[in-house]
Amino acid sequence: MAKFCMYCGKPLNGETCDCPQAVAEAEKKARMKVQAAMQAARGGAAQPQNQQAAQIQYQQPVQPQYQQSAQSAQQQAQYQQAAAQQQTAGGKQIQITAPSAEQAAAVGKDVKNLFTGLFTAPVETMRQAAASANKIPQYLMAAVMAVAMILLACVTGKSFLDGGTLFGLGLKMAIGAVILRAVYGAVVYVLAKKHNPALTIGTAMGVYALTFAYDAVILLLQIVMGFIHMYEISIALYLFWFAASVLSAYLAAYVLTGENAGAAFRINLVVQLVFLIVMVFVIRGIGISLVQELSESIMNEFMGGMGDLGSIF
Repeated sequence: MAKFCMYCGKPLNGETCDCPQAVAEAEKKARMKVQAAMQAARGGAAQPQNQQAAQIQYQQPVQPQYQQSAQSAQQQAQYQQAAAQQQTAGGKQIQITAPSAEQAAAVGKDVKNLFTGLFTAPVETMRQAAASANKIPQYLMAAVMAVAMILLACVTGKSFLDGGTLFGLGLKMAIGAVILRAVYGAVVYVLAKKHNPALTIGTAMGVYALTFAYDAVILLLQIVMGFIHMYEISIALYLFWFAASVLSAYLAAYVLTGENAGAAFRINLVVQLVFLIVMVFVIRGIGISLVQELSESIMNEFMGGMGDLGSIF
């Protein structure tokens, strides 16, 4: 009985049809026989490999989705943590961030550079400080001065153990010095604004806060003189303290006026007068009796040292 091709209907006499469909089917059957023979030779090892390949193909589209979900969860946790650090004050959101160790070290390095620069290159240091946006290292000079002034009050009165009064006196004097220097800077800002329109109140306060570096050094020298009983030098340092304040105030005014020497000189004269008047009222306000107590303590130490010197001769 004659056979026909199941794809194209061509009559066949025992041969294979050469139509494309029949040829493809024949090649497929041949490949299947070869694969069956290889599987039998490998003892069925091909099946686990096919299963592993299928598993990999199944997992590949899922793995990126898992990674993306993990990243989204991490970003969401970070956002929630940042949102938890925000507080609302007066209808405004304030983000609270704790300074890192690197930031604290950078601030300390800036304070050190400013401190040394004020003695090696004062004009350039003040000029750079005025142009800097970070005013924190400049304001920290006031804290250094306050610590030195409190130590001076305690050492001068020899009252580390029972010197609550002298500690309070040193604290009041430090606060008074900061207030007076702030008033000084504010008055200079108003007068120097005419010569330097770009000047800001923050810049003026920062530059005048730098001048506390000179005060701190003089106060520390006073402490040393108190320990070694060099009372003559101690009195000279008190006089030099006022002279250094005048010179450093002029230097700050010179920088704030855009390095206009004439304007800085005139402004410094006016503000020095205001400074002395305000200082008198501040001393009267914080308690002139406490200032007298400190002055009498210094003079008693001085006279005692002079008496010891006279007994030697």
